[in-house]
Amino acid sequence: MTTPMQSARMQSTSAPDPNHDSNDQSGMHPDTTRQEVRIASGASMHVGRITSIRTWMLLLLVAFTLIPAMIAGGISAILGRRDGLQRAQETLNAVAILKEAQVRTWGQNLQQALNAEILRNSDNLRLTTLLRYEPGTAIFTTVYGVQLSAFENLIASNSVFDEFLLLDSDGVIRLSTRANQENLSMQTREFFRRGSLGPYISSPQFDVGLGYSVVVVAQPIIDDQGETLGVLAARASLKELNQIMQEHTGLGETGETYLVSRNLTLLTQTRRTTLAIDQYTMRTEATQQGAAERQSGAGRYLNYQGEAVIGSYRYIPELQMALIAEQTEAEALSGVRSTTSAMVSATLGAVLLALVVALFASQNLTAPLVQLTDTARRIAAGDLSLQAPTLRNDETGALAAAFNAMTERLRALIESLEQRVSERTQQLQTRSEQLQTASEVGRSVTTILDTNQLIQQVVDLIQVRFELYYVGLFLVDETRQWALLRAGTGRAGQTMLERGHRIRLGEGMIGWSIANAQARIALQAGEDPVRLATPDLPDTRSEAAIPLRSRGQVLGAISIQSTQEQAFDEESITVFQTMADQVAAALDNARLFGEVQQALQTAQEAFGQLSRQAWLERLHQRPVSYHKERTSSGVSAVRDPSQMRSAEETRPGAPLQLPIQVRGQRIGYLRAQKSISVSAPAGEASTSTVWQAQEVGLLRGVVDQLGVMLESARLFEETQLQAERERLVGEITARMRATLDLDNVLQTAAREMQAALNLAEVEIRMGPFDQDGAKAGGQDSEQIEQTVE
Repeated sequence: MTTPMQSARMQSTSAPDPNHDSNDQSGMHPDTTRQEVRIASGASMHVGRITSIRTWMLLLLVAFTLIPAMIAGGISAILGRRDGLQRAQETLNAVAILKEAQVRTWGQNLQQALNAEILRNSDNLRLTTLLRYEPGTAIFTTVYGVQLSAFENLIASNSVFDEFLLLDSDGVIRLSTRANQENLSMQTREFFRRGSLGPYISSPQFDVGLGYSVVVVAQPIIDDQGETLGVLAARASLKELNQIMQEHTGLGETGETYLVSRNLTLLTQTRRTTLAIDQYTMRTEATQQGAAERQSGAGRYLNYQGEAVIGSYRYIPELQMALIAEQTEAEALSGVRSTTSAMVSATLGAVLLALVVALFASQNLTAPLVQLTDTARRIAAGDLSLQAPTLRNDETGALAAAFNAMTERLRALIESLEQRVSERTQQLQTRSEQLQTASEVGRSVTTILDTNQLIQQVVDLIQVRFELYYVGLFLVDETRQWALLRAGTGRAGQTMLERGHRIRLGEGMIGWSIANAQARIALQAGEDPVRLATPDLPDTRSEAAIPLRSRGQVLGAISIQSTQEQAFDEESITVFQTMADQVAAALDNARLFGEVQQALQTAQEAFGQLSRQAWLERLHQRPVSYHKERTSSGVSAVRDPSQMRSAEETRPGAPLQLPIQVRGQRIGYLRAQKSISVSAPAGEASTSTVWQAQEVGLLRGVVDQLGVMLESARLFEETQLQAERERLVGEITARMRATLDLDNVLQTAAREMQAALNLAEVEIRMGPFDQDGAKAGGQDSEQIEQTVE
């Protein structure tokens, strides 16, 4: 056996070296030169690999620096962006809340100013007088002029109102600071209807006359008796609101606040609007949510110019408008971008520093690896005397020391490898032969159904194939107390069979193996306390008892004996047990096959007897024979059972009679007579009445099929009769069930039985009768009688 290392050495010395100088004076062996050439080529390959390792180390060190830095930078950028957005939203929310408070204060100031005007006028009763007296009266005219001058002076003194209206209880304007407004009806206006009920401030609306949006404030005018005489209304412009919205403190260069009505009309000026305010319709996510859907919130969206902004929107229900505070996303996140740029610069600096460190570290680490790899390649080429240099006291030096120890163990291993391979090969060959023998035994036992032939062939085959001293097979008797020797090899086996050798269960190795359903091995036969020595086998040194197990039962055991000590090991016992299980299964199958054959034969005989009895009854009722001649025109039935003969005649000139059998029982015969054929080429008649083998075979085949068809026809006829009887019974029963009256049931039963069986008379009697059918119980006994003729 050639080891892999020897193969490598043989390959290294088999090919001639073209660069070898036969006149080399160095005194080196040619193999040494070839090894150096191979090592040199390997070293060149190794340089590339070391360079690859160095590159990988550089890449890994840079990656270990760059990836965490990128992850940290990315996380920081994400968190910074999120924090920037959150801070911007918080600032915008604060601005929106402040502006909302100012807008609410503005609305409350309007209501308070109008209420103060009513209180001032209530002292001189000017407003109530204008509402109580009709226009054109002297008192109305006097009060009207005074009140109008008071309202105009109030508007001229930079009041918050641009117009005052006094409406009576019907909604007609009694007084107005604007021309052409008096006597107009405002009964359908919301400010009149709701102002009659209490203080009211309207949502901003575009006034056509004024040319801008206004807010109408209204309050009821109530006299001393609590009666509502009319409504005082005032229109206020949104100039003050526009001034409030134009204050951009805390919103940077792009931040702004503005108001939008419920119909999405811009109410206050923005930084970027150039047209009139009321010509702008603001359709953005914030205006839809805040004004149209009356919600408050914040988020990122596109503003009215399509820019990405961060906004906060709040709905003001008192004025029915939305306040929007926005700032562009670029300005809000400008600080985050600066932080991100600084972090990217720091990451690049760290990567450059890591690259320098990686270059130094890779150079320092890979240099010892180059020397160690060269040494390893030379050792792999076959020079096991080399030692790796241990120049350092770190992990590389420890690796070199471990490599040297490995080389020493490799040398020792190679020296003993051939012997171990040879021993292992021998063991594998032995195991292969055992497995092959087990396979042959398995094939043999599956083809034999005779028990005696099976067990004898098994013991002979095991002894020959495994080169054993003796093999015996024991089977348990019916009492389950003894193991009887049924087959044995050699003269000793024959002798023990003749004297009826047996072993009690539980005694000896065979009895113990059967009782415990386990294999028992005696590697030294004389030292086993259970073993029973047999004088017929004096040379036994090792013995094994293998149980025969099948379907959870132990049928017996096989005794295997050898003249060598320690002849059996665990693997061989496993093989023997496998063979024993196959033999046990074959024995059990043979027993079951015999039982099945016996049961099948019994069933066939019983079924044949039943079929024969049925045919006897049938032929007893209708014994018929059929006759057909060559010259006749058809087949005629001859009711003469005497023509059926019980023997088959095949002598020349005699008719041929073949028995017709059904399931092994004879039910009749077929009789055939050959006709005389005359050929007259020369004017002479010739006859041939001898039955040929082919003709007899043909008739036998026909008779066999005839028996089968007759049996099928009989069974079919019986099935039809049974079906007809069941049909008649079913019809009669169904007609009787059609009524529940006792007399009708009896009449129906008698009539149907007469018709079904074609009877002359049917009589049904019910009541106590004696065994002869005479009426019992005297004249008083009840009797029901139905007769059908």
